[in-house]
Amino acid sequence: MLVRNPWDENWHATLDGKPVPLLHADYVMQGVAVPAGTHTLDLTYRDPAIGVGLWISGTAWMLLLVAFLVLRRRTKPVRIEGVHVVLRPLAPPELDAWEESWSSMPQGASPIPPSRDRLRERMARSGTWWGRSLDLAIEAEGRLIGQIGIYEPPSGALPEGVHQFGVMIFSPADRGRGFGTEAVRLLCDWLFRQKSAARVEAGTLRTNGPRRGVLARLGFVAAGTEVAHGVEYLLFALDRAAWDARSGVEWGS
Repeated sequence: MLVRNPWDENWHATLDGKPVPLLHADYVMQGVAVPAGTHTLDLTYRDPAIGVGLWISGTAWMLLLVAFLVLRRRTKPVRIEGVHVVLRPLAPPELDAWEESWSSMPQGASPIPPSRDRLRERMARSGTWWGRSLDLAIEAEGRLIGQIGIYEPPSGALPEGVHQFGVMIFSPADRGRGFGTEAVRLLCDWLFRQKSAARVEAGTLRTNGPRRGVLARLGFVAAGTEVAHGVEYLLFALDRAAWDARSGVEWGS
């Protein structure tokens, strides 16, 4: 039987469901030896390159899916829950409270308060890493009471694995109630355990006794001074080994 298809080795023939040779016919056409009688002839084209292409396409889609899941996990907003305090992203309705908090800070604590537009930009990406910076709200009793964040110091980039943070409790009525201490403890524990930090640092004014007390209670030790915008700050630091030893005893972690 002559088949008016150009002969190609990727064509396969079956006769009555059984494989049969596909022959050269009329030089360039296909032929199948068919005995007398009624029969069913099927021709199937199977190109190995198609299978390879499908495998490559499938693998590419799988890699894209894995990349998407990894990126989604990395960009998932940070939320850290404690006993009395929750660290979470700032919400747009909290912009006014955050802006007003800067006016209540001690003299010299922030020589250059950020503009409202700058705070709005930071709020839009709060809860996610931006370079090596992170802004989080401090929530207690179901309301916003302060802000804590990780920043690059004005003196320049920190070594890999070293992070410097700042913290504010907005209202004097909420200070001295342990909220700031718990917020700092939650952030430090998250940095050491989830981000593999080697060292955590914080700067404060020499006159800020309450802040120095918080850092001392958590095991921070004096690490010199630094100058930012013409103001001298005391620098305190805590390394991972000291944190692990302290947290294992005091917080059962």
